[in-house]
Amino acid sequence: MSTSSDKLTDKNPSPIDVDLLTDEPSRMFLLDLIERHRYHTKLARDLNGLYKRIGPFLMIFIPVYSAFIYFLATGVIETLYVSILALILTVATILNSTLKPDEKFVTSSNVLIKLKDWEADMALSLAEVDRTHPELVKELLRKKSNELSEIGSSMARTYLPVKNT
Repeated sequence: MSTSSDKLTDKNPSPIDVDLLTDEPSRMFLLDLIERHRYHTKLARDLNGLYKRIGPFLMIFIPVYSAFIYFLATGVIETLYVSILALILTVATILNSTLKPDEKFVTSSNVLIKLKDWEADMALSLAEVDRTHPELVKELLRKKSNELSEIGSSMARTYLPVKNT
């Protein structure tokens, strides 16, 4: 017989023990929270990896490429080629200043820490809550849902480039 907790993947098991809850609606809500947590964690990890690769590349590429163009501008090659290379440098600089991959990497790392802390706190709180009082369990689940929503909202606010006005 399959239990609700079997819906969790063995690949990335959660430390949150769904079997602590006996009523099905609370179990289903908790499973939903775990899946939301996984979604946010995967997104944060993916973005973290992207910014981890892009940030150092742009930090090194832009000044080295700038020096290279400066050298070429001394007359080694035609002005048209230098103009094309300068355009590439300008685009790379704009991307770096708009996307701010170094800041986004730090932000996504902090979000990953918050998500791990949320997961640990959820597991501990669920084990400690007096499950003989269903209203306390529901209050805990609501509180943790709101916390997870706030983490998700902070991700949405910080991952996109900010328009300069």
